[in-house]
Amino acid sequence: MTGRKPGCFFIVGGQRCGTTYLCQVLDEHPAVCMAKPITPEPKFFLGKDFDKGLAYYEKTYFPEERDGVLWRGEKSTTYHERETAAQRIRASYPDALILFILRHPTHRAISNYFFSKNNALETRTLEEVFLWKTPPPAVSAKVSTDPFDYLARGDYAKYLQIYLKHFKEDQLIILTFESFANDLAAIQRLYSRLDIDPAVVPSSLNRHVNASNTTKGVSIEIVNVLNEYYRLKICELETLLRRRIREWER
Repeated sequence: MTGRKPGCFFIVGGQRCGTTYLCQVLDEHPAVCMAKPITPEPKFFLGKDFDKGLAYYEKTYFPEERDGVLWRGEKSTTYHERETAAQRIRASYPDALILFILRHPTHRAISNYFFSKNNALETRTLEEVFLWKTPPPAVSAKVSTDPFDYLARGDYAKYLQIYLKHFKEDQLIILTFESFANDLAAIQRLYSRLDIDPAVVPSSLNRHVNASNTTKGVSIEIVNVLNEYYRLKICELETLLRRRIREWER
């Protein structure tokens, strides 16, 4: 090891927005060590193990750290909707960076639906969920978060504000899936932001992990309803970010 303790970052969300892809392109950089296993996510800052302390956390999730590592990272997407996680991370690693990757909320909501459907949690049709508001089915499986909270998770400004309460603005790195995935220049800008070699080309560059064509086969009525639902929420996010999210206008 170099003698300098690695910095820390946390990929906290959003769910179904490309966090696995982001995690992989970071993990493939020789100066980054991601918490293992990546699946299931550690969720250390929300679980009972938090009381075991940071020495336990670092020994458990970063057991074989190689030479040259400048950053330790964790991906746990449940963190983005839990203020407890923000508070605990801030108290434990006050200089940590917080990474968000966001996806057009309409696409995110539909992707979340299919994820729940494919994992045998969702039994309703798209129309029942997004048009008719049919109550969700009972869930017998153990889950860490509500698998049917499709709409609320696209209210990104609300979740960003949770982290802005506990971290400085320059500690948050906010990306969008549409302008990051498969874009080597965007990935290398992130490497530069972390002050690590920007010339690295990750092998996951052109692989969309957990990605899907979310609107294929989805009725235009559902897409329009979701777009209208999120119209003002996107405006709120743009106001918070102080920029137009033009990649969501394509």
